[in-house]
Amino acid sequence: MKLGPRQEAILTAMVKNGGKYWPGCGIVWGNFSTTRIILESLAAKKLITNDGNNRYSVTKEGTSLGDPYRYIKERVAEKKQQ
Repeated sequence: MKLGPRQEAILTAMVKNGGKYWPGCGIVWGNFSTTRIILESLAAKKLITNDGNNRYSVTKEGTSLGDPYRYIKERVAEKKQQ
């Protein structure tokens, strides 16, 4: 799935934050309004769920895409196949 750099950054930050987002958790892109737009775009792609009251949780697919070590794991898997 294609993600923009802002979406990747927010998703990775959420994964590092225990898979959760809530107002005041420290994850912000410029301001709350911009962050919320990015969060809603991730929710539309079903990578996170909107738990109501501006709280979000990462889904299983979102966790794999937001894993900060994903690229290293993919490279290791490629090397093992060769």
